[in-house]
Amino acid sequence: MKKTALLLLLVLNFHISFGQSLFQAEDFDKLAYNETTFNKILNQEKKLYNDTKHIEHLLNIRYVEASIFAYKGNITNRVIKLLWIIEHARESDCKIKTYALMGISSGLSFLGSYNQALKYSDQALKSIEKYKMDSLFDSYYSNLGLIQYKLQNYKKAEDSFQNAIRANKTDSLIFTASMLNNISLCKLKFNDVNGSNDYLNRSLAVISQIKQKSFYVREFKVIVEGNLGSNYFKQKRFEFAKPLLEQEIAFYEKSEVAFTNAKNPLEQLLKIYLSENNATKVKEILTTIKQQERISTDKIVSNSFTEILYEYYSDINDITNYKIYSKKLIYNTSIIKDSIENNLNKINSNQ
Repeated sequence: MKKTALLLLLVLNFHISFGQSLFQAEDFDKLAYNETTFNKILNQEKKLYNDTKHIEHLLNIRYVEASIFAYKGNITNRVIKLLWIIEHARESDCKIKTYALMGISSGLSFLGSYNQALKYSDQALKSIEKYKMDSLFDSYYSNLGLIQYKLQNYKKAEDSFQNAIRANKTDSLIFTASMLNNISLCKLKFNDVNGSNDYLNRSLAVISQIKQKSFYVREFKVIVEGNLGSNYFKQKRFEFAKPLLEQEIAFYEKSEVAFTNAKNPLEQLLKIYLSENNATKVKEILTTIKQQERISTDKIVSNSFTEILYEYYSDINDITNYKIYSKKLIYNTSIIKDSIENNLNKINSNQ
């Protein structure tokens, strides 16, 4: 949700609508970055700052620290670090300031503060136009599209994703593929499943042109195929849906990737196995869902698995477990609401 900038990365985020996966693509050619790479860059910038005391190295330090927080899923602290950059950047630091503005906007959108996100997005646009940083228009439009999508302005979101593709000066294939994926999800909001399938297939066609299939490209391909499988499920074409959804879950399990995007495939596979009266597969997938609910460190993600279990036990009229997961949902919703409010208050106190 997911890159060229200042040697540094605005981390790829998978924005979850607890439908299919919507991608943030600010700088997609940096997908190979990980915490080790970030720490190496961080140490380099710290050494340069200690040697020179130049402010640009200190700004870079804060930017890398923000990227590490994003990589770990701590969006609140990412935004706080980026706000520091906004406050201390000089006129000559316009590029890193612009990236920080887009990062703040993306983070606030993730936290559900959409009006604030739009405010920082507008500031980023003004900076891009003022300093003639045309190479950043694709990042701007991709971020704007995500905010509009979250605000349920799906037509505007689709237009923004189209603009992002047109503005992609580097002709990054993974960026283009991600935007086509996002357009497909906009089509889905208008119940245009065939149109959505068309854009998913176009996304996969672009991915097939990428010569070096890194782990991240393979992961991206599996998720887009999972989105296609989800569409087939909606069309009740279970024979096409099942292998794509199973492939996505198998990829997460084999590669030990976090199950952040797994609600849809798990929920839909459960329903397919139930329709087949496949008790063994139902038991296996329920075990996986319960395990992910238990081990997920992200309360929102964990709660998405609680929702599946709540609906399952409701459907089979298991009153005991239904009550257990009903109470969990109520409790989790309250905790998540309080957590988001506290995070936003923490951010506001730093503005």
